[in-house]
Amino acid sequence: MAKIGEGDNVVVVGASGGVGHYAVQLAHNAGAHVTAVCSTANVEFVRELGATDVVDYTKEKFTDVVSGQNLVFDALGRRASTAAARF
Repeated sequence: MAKIGEGDNVVVVGASGGVGHYAVQLAHNAGAHVTAVCSTANVEFVRELGATDVVDYTKEKFTDVVSGQNLVFDALGRRASTAAARF
């Protein structure tokens, strides 16, 4: 289990889905800087949940634009966690 707190940087991949939107809220409430990864249609939704930054995966890869993260939470269970290990 990861401990998230004030000043941590967290990326949530799949931030607008059933599990991801809880992760955004939990990280935000813990005081973390949250970068949400979602589609264009859900950008405002994840901002309302507490995301500080949003990466629209239809326009760019999050691994190209974020760095220095303490935790990458991959709610989709896809290759994002492996790709994130590179940064």
